[in-house]
Amino acid sequence: MQNFNLIESPWIPVRWRSASDHESPPLVSLKEAFSRSSEIADLDCAPHERIALTRLLVCITHAALGAPEDEDEWEGFGDTLAEDIPAYLQRDEIYPHFNLLGDGPRFLQSKVEKSAPLVPTSKLFPELSTNNNPTLLDHYGKYKSRDFSNADIALALLTFQNFYPPFKTGQPQGPCSKNSPLHTILLGKNLAKSILLNSLSLDIINEVYGKIGKPIWEEAAPPKDLSSFLTGLVPIHRKLWIKNAQDGFYHITADGGFKYPTYNDGFLIPSVSVVINKKGERYLLKAKIEKAIWRDLQTLSNIRQITTEIGFSSEAPLTLLAHEDSIKAKEARIWCGTLITNESKIEIQCESTYSIDHNILTAEGQHIYASGIDYCEKISVNLASSVKVYWQKITDPDPKKPAPGKGKAERHYWHSLDQEHRKLIQLASKPKDRIGKPKIGTPEAKDSWTTTVQKAALDAFDAVCPRNTPRELQAYAAGLRKLKLTIN
Repeated sequence: MQNFNLIESPWIPVRWRSASDHESPPLVSLKEAFSRSSEIADLDCAPHERIALTRLLVCITHAALGAPEDEDEWEGFGDTLAEDIPAYLQRDEIYPHFNLLGDGPRFLQSKVEKSAPLVPTSKLFPELSTNNNPTLLDHYGKYKSRDFSNADIALALLTFQNFYPPFKTGQPQGPCSKNSPLHTILLGKNLAKSILLNSLSLDIINEVYGKIGKPIWEEAAPPKDLSSFLTGLVPIHRKLWIKNAQDGFYHITADGGFKYPTYNDGFLIPSVSVVINKKGERYLLKAKIEKAIWRDLQTLSNIRQITTEIGFSSEAPLTLLAHEDSIKAKEARIWCGTLITNESKIEIQCESTYSIDHNILTAEGQHIYASGIDYCEKISVNLASSVKVYWQKITDPDPKKPAPGKGKAERHYWHSLDQEHRKLIQLASKPKDRIGKPKIGTPEAKDSWTTTVQKAALDAFDAVCPRNTPRELQAYAAGLRKLKLTIN
């Protein structure tokens, strides 16, 4: 059986900084990902794959190079990444653990009895349908075969162990997908810079995790302590053994696999923000289908744990805390995304990339952005009330049911703001320009965000409240009066 070693065989999808048909393949091996990391612009994959791959690359980097002692030791760290990490991966005690197949040690797999259930290969891919799964955009049925390559399986296995959307309700989710937390990754000018920007210094690692630990491939057996930094970065969440790319894998579900600690156990995911509400309750920032990521930008960028006027505070991801100087020097962009799951169902993938001026991280920038978010949230509530007033004049609605048109108005409103949200980012990026000017959303405010929010609300109201008859005109006027009173 061919081993397909992940160190030598291409499987990581990338985009190159310069085009070259014969020298820039779409897939690279781990060895090439590091040795040519300065030539690679970025990973080229889905959100959940990006998160899993970044965690793997960071884990390998720390395992090979260690970590700088503190924030003052970053200068020069990783300069020899392209030479030292391939050498680490080629070591006799490391190399075999990156075999995808074969009789020896395997990458992220545990030997199981062949009497265990043989699961279709497509179960490794959360976006694909298998038998009774949802078939939206994927209409392969039970009797249609799929063609998977070993490269496909390697990437799917890595993301499966990190996210593992359960086969059925009641099974635990993977370390990266529990409650669908929103992940934040720093992007540099090339892959080498991105890897280093998502690495941590030893003082932060020791403070948060207690110890740096060892990656799973350096352990003689699955470790008893799963709470160290490197052990948790590349997890073996489920016990499985791949038969081959086409026939599937043997999977044990009864014992739940290896139980990695969660945030409830005091374990913090380095790429996820912590939200602190008015009651002082702490929880991981969660991605939501109905909420665009820009609406949480002040939460995930709150490096100094500033409490805004609306009473919410947060803690930025550890990677942002460790690399504020790089953001200040405008060397990095912020990528945010995740795979949103609902028990055994995949809901959606989401992602966004932002270039953020360092001023947004200051107290003044944070307050401006939070005020802008607070204002558009308030107007969303007021818009719903105005639509309700309109339809009460037109019909005799059931008070227990939402007003007709409410959902459509909200979608119209937020869709408009989704297209214009960079106006708020620009305002928060220049806090000095706001000195002496009215606060966003006040009656005297004439800033670009206040006017944008007002226009979005009026357009949404117009879209769901027709005025073709005298009765509709009266209802429209009543709803519009309420909307204008709440906006101005």
